[in-house]
Amino acid sequence: MKQASTYFPDTSRQRSLGEERLPLALFLIFLLGLLLRVYGLSHQSLWIDEIITLRQGLVPGHGLWEQFLDDYHNPLPMVVITTLARMSHAEQLLRFPGALLGSLSVLLIFFLGRRLSSARVGLLAALLLAVNPFHIFHSQELRGYAWMIFFGLATALVAVNTRDRLSWPRAILLAVLGIATALCNLEGLFWMGSLALACTAAGKVHRHDLRAWGVAFGLMVLVTSPWWTGISRTHHEERLLPGQETGIPMRGQTTLGKWAIPYAGFVLAMGNTMGPTPLEIHAESEETIEAKPRLERRHWPAVAGVAGIVLVLGVSGIVALRSRTWLLLLWVALPVLVAVWLAARNVKPLNPRYCIAALPALMLLLAAGIDALPRKTAFMVLIAWLAFSAVADYRYHFVPQYQREDVRGAVRLVEEREGPKDFILAPTVYRVFQWYYRGSNPVEPYWWSKVDHSLADVTRRLDQLDPARKYAWYVRCRPWHDDPNGWLLASFEENWRSRALFRLPGVEVYLFERKETP
Repeated sequence: MKQASTYFPDTSRQRSLGEERLPLALFLIFLLGLLLRVYGLSHQSLWIDEIITLRQGLVPGHGLWEQFLDDYHNPLPMVVITTLARMSHAEQLLRFPGALLGSLSVLLIFFLGRRLSSARVGLLAALLLAVNPFHIFHSQELRGYAWMIFFGLATALVAVNTRDRLSWPRAILLAVLGIATALCNLEGLFWMGSLALACTAAGKVHRHDLRAWGVAFGLMVLVTSPWWTGISRTHHEERLLPGQETGIPMRGQTTLGKWAIPYAGFVLAMGNTMGPTPLEIHAESEETIEAKPRLERRHWPAVAGVAGIVLVLGVSGIVALRSRTWLLLLWVALPVLVAVWLAARNVKPLNPRYCIAALPALMLLLAAGIDALPRKTAFMVLIAWLAFSAVADYRYHFVPQYQREDVRGAVRLVEEREGPKDFILAPTVYRVFQWYYRGSNPVEPYWWSKVDHSLADVTRRLDQLDPARKYAWYVRCRPWHDDPNGWLLASFEENWRSRALFRLPGVEVYLFERKETP
């Protein structure tokens, strides 16, 4: 029998904490990850992307199978989530599957780390993933990213656990898990391509079982072809996403700035609550919508601390893993390169979530770095990392500037105070507002347009709204998206009487009264 590849050392010769302690330690880490993911599932409002997932499976007159075939973002989670939504709209129920799979990923990365290096590295990687704020956030949303991480780790575990032969049952299991990974998010298909490269580089693919490997990865490509072949064209957008333009690249200069990749890495490591707030990241421009991260003096201690730890542990992990570092890089190469390429072509901005396939590899690299440090130093670094993670998670739940925009609270506020002659203007969050709103007044989906070249253009658009409505509720959220110049608010303040202003996390709710003579 052939020896296992040096990329996947024999676990019997690995350092460990003692076999009798491993189950308890792993269970406690899993329990911590589960508690962090189920806590606060319903505390915050649903967001735009989550509403898209729900709406794609709840379109009247169209079956779930039809919608499943047309959803090229996250078809598998969409089916599960919208099936649950037909029973209840409670956020706890809808978000629980993602939280559960996110928690189970903590177990999977342990086994992967143990197979790649040692039981201690596996436990450290599990702990880092359990407390990772970015993974916690995506485990609590109605999208497919946490699902993709779970099935991607399961696929990788099946692949690396093969010894000298890939049996046909294992090849079929590999294909099924890889297909599930891609159907949770099409980024997962590129992740599977990276896994194929990694297995080849690691010497896992031998000539005598090349057919089994080829069938496994060939099935992944073949079964998912209805989705990846159609992602470049517009898919029934009036049925799936009314009013949205899909498959059409953004205009203007590239969004790939010099800080885009470092910022994405920072967010993967510690979430987006340790740096600038969304309002500080997005700068208003008179001609276009730009994202310009602004690091003020108060941000530097946290940013420098996290970045410093990542650099130290990254170098330490590279030295400890040696040639196996390339294996981790190959595991995530394609999805990250594709995300960068799309940003360079200005098809999509380099949002950190588009690089989330790199998160498990980053956790494994940092875990190996901690394991390689002297014991006291490793303990201090780990405590510092856990402290940063705790602060980031606290900000996400309790600091208004970092909380998810409270559209649900804005709806309740309006419903408690609205009258029969009101109308509601909810740019950007129109669909979210509609999801929660149970009143009878019209909700207008005003959006910023290229035809709005001046304050006068915006005023004319407001004048076209129902003149019989005396009062207007203006729900202002992420104004850099639909009111980058502030003209909408300026028009209201100039031509209407201001009656009230309410502030919620990420949302301002204005009440204006129409003047008799503008």
